[in-house]
Amino acid sequence: MKEKRYFFNIDFLRFLFSVIIVYFHLNGNIIKKAVQSNSENIYKYLEEISSNGGYIVECFFIIAGFFLFKTIINQKTNVIQYTINRISRLWPVLAFSFLLSVIFFKYNLYTAIINSLFLQCIGVTLIYKGINWYISPFFWVSIFYFYILKIFDKKYAHLIIAFCIYFSLTGNINYFDGSAGRETIKIFFNSGVMRALSGIGIGYFIGLIYEKIKDKISYSLSTIKEKCSFLIISALEIYCFIFLINNFIFHKISYKNHLIFIIIFSILFFCFLTKKGLLSKLFDNKYLAFSGKFAYSIYVMQQITFNILGLTLWKYSVFVNNVPVCITISLLFSVLIGIITYYLIEIPVGKYIKQSLEKLFINNH
Repeated sequence: MKEKRYFFNIDFLRFLFSVIIVYFHLNGNIIKKAVQSNSENIYKYLEEISSNGGYIVECFFIIAGFFLFKTIINQKTNVIQYTINRISRLWPVLAFSFLLSVIFFKYNLYTAIINSLFLQCIGVTLIYKGINWYISPFFWVSIFYFYILKIFDKKYAHLIIAFCIYFSLTGNINYFDGSAGRETIKIFFNSGVMRALSGIGIGYFIGLIYEKIKDKISYSLSTIKEKCSFLIISALEIYCFIFLINNFIFHKISYKNHLIFIIIFSILFFCFLTKKGLLSKLFDNKYLAFSGKFAYSIYVMQQITFNILGLTLWKYSVFVNNVPVCITISLLFSVLIGIITYYLIEIPVGKYIKQSLEKLFINNH
């Protein structure tokens, strides 16, 4: 029986990146909500230098693509079961956030219904703004890839995915001048879906490559060759990690093509899968990985936390003008709301929905 492999370091990355993308959105929301702030220029500056944080979504897509591969190699999972798993995983927190927005924060009911049905940013509506835009493209693209991988021979399915990656990347990069959008372009090419097609596809191929070499990976440091391998991979991990953190938080990179972030993260991600470098070993800890389970709820609920803070703490200039304290407490509050939502909504409601859908679509057939 093969040993089950856990990727604790990847779970920690998901948590870390979810906090960074909350930070990216945080500064702009403080500017919009804060009253009588003398630190507006500071928040604008922090928002500007962390503007590349939006590309963390590409990292989430790539991670999702890898775990799509892990699901595909489990032949017991069919399209219906996979779709049920996606709905029960993604819908409860998403619907809960929109419900709170409608009841307490005057969010448009029609928009909330559309978005909660996974219809935002897929080209069938004009709605493409909002923090949670990426969830709908992720939902539909992951199901699409899963379906073609199940019905086609692998060589044909891989060719289709490769074409999707190439044309999606080139479409976004050239239309948005090196950046990436989320609106629909040229009538029916939705850029959010294109980002999901490329990111999830790349993650899938990373999983495919990893699966072919995983049994050949040596974790020993007994020979000179193995020690050199450890040093080289460690240096590569450290460089990629610092590059991403620096450019997501502290520095607006002058090289405008966002493909650089996809390349650098893909290298870091693959190194973390092999667990042969210093960082991948250091972060491969079940205690650090525990935080990863909250990443989705933290991400989805961030707008709710911003709205709450906008009606409470951000109204006081003495708090907002103390920038380090304001940002720290706001981030901690976002994480806390995410943790509470995970235990109260994501797990129990997700479990109930999964059982109900399985009873309706699987157990009765």
